[in-house]
Formats: sequence, C-alpha cells, structure tokens
Amino acid sequence: MTTSLILYVDDLALSAAFYEEVLGQPARWSEDGGAGFELPDGIVLGLRSEARAAEQLGEELPDPRFANGTPRGEVRLEVVDAPAFRERALACGARPLTESEPRLDGREAQLALDPDGHVLVFVEARPVTPPGWMERAHAALGPVFAGLVLDFFDLLTPGPVGFYAGPLVGFLVGHYLGGFYGFRGGPRFFMALLAAAYLAAPMTSFLPVATLIGAMARFRDPKPRPLGS
Repeated sequence: MTTSLILYVDDLALSAAFYEEVLGQPARWSEDGGAGFELPDGIVLGLRSEARAAEQLGEELPDPRFANGTPRGEVRLEVVDAPAFRERALACGARPLTESEPRLDGREAQLALDPDGHVLVFVEARPVTPPGWMERAHAALGPVFAGLVLDFFDLLTPGPVGFYAGPLVGFLVGHYLGGFYGFRGGPRFFMALLAAAYLAAPMTSFLPVATLIGAMARFRDPKPRPLGS
C-alpha cells in the first residue's frame, strides 16, 4: 500500500522545483498534472495546484486559493543533518521560522516555511544502535541453529524411543526455540507442535532435514533481521 500526502500549491512548477532541491530527487509527474516525491516507508509527498484542487472540490467547499500563504499543514521529515536541510530550503526560497525548537521526544527541530506557507520541520534522525552479539549471531546462523538443535535431539531419540518420547521432547524444544526467536502465543505453540511431529516421525534420525530446511531458509533471506522480527 502506498500512502500519498498532497499539498495544495499556487505555482506547481515553482513548488516542484523547490522540493526537488530540498529533497534531492526529481519529481514524478502524474497524468492529472500533479507532482510527487517518494519518501521512506512507502509514503509519497504530492503537490497539486490550487486551481486544479478547486475544480475537483467544486463550489460546495471553500476555494483553497483564498488560504494561500497561511500555514495549512506541516511536513515533518527525519533527516541526517537537519540544520543543513534547513539552510538548503532557505537557499531555495523558503522563509525562516524559529531556528530550532525542542520536540516532545527531546530532539531539536529545524523549521521553515515553503513557498506556499506550509511548515517544514526537519528533525535529526535517531542514531542507529549497532547490533549486539546476540543480534549478530542470529543474523549469521538464523534458522540453521534451530535445525541443528532439532536434528540433535532427533538423533538422541531413534526408533521406538522417538515414537514415544519424541513428541514430548520435540514440543519442549520447539517451544524453547520459538521463544528464542521471538514468537509468542499461537505461532510459538504451532512451532512446538511441528517440532513434536518431526521428532516423532520415523526415518528422520539420520537425515538432517531440519538443518537443511533451515539452511535453505537462511539462503533465501540474506537480509539480517533482529531478534523477534
């Protein structure tokens, strides 16, 4: 799903050029004459001329052109080096507001007004915390570790032993592994049931099926993920 937030502007070409410089990317023009910019998390910042918006809204609603220049919205962007973004916006024609102010989360915000009076708020992005050794181990081993553990206990419960003791041992091991990988509730219980069935199944003691499945899953997912993701 793509989320679009649209600002009504007086001069579409001027505003598009302004945001191209501030955001450092070219505008994408739509068939109805609007412009858009891709932001993180699948969000699109759109621009539409006030004249076009007035036509679409009809006569029942106030003409947005009468409110041009008044702060009608706020565009809040988390960026690296917020003061530099503010200076770039001012150099492109933005009007200055209070240079900085603290936000509710304690971070400083750099403020400016775009050519149509919309408030621009540049907030310094939160620093990325380096992953700990548990996260690095999880990213390196991934599901392979779970497969190794299951196959180890499967090797300890061959034949009739596995048929009778396998479900209990598998359920306990699967339940533990589910918690280790961040599963809760139903998904964790389902993982425990799968492990119980695996250890109870015949002809698996000397076949590292779980390890192979885990290795294939790790191969298909090269992006490291934190615990519980």
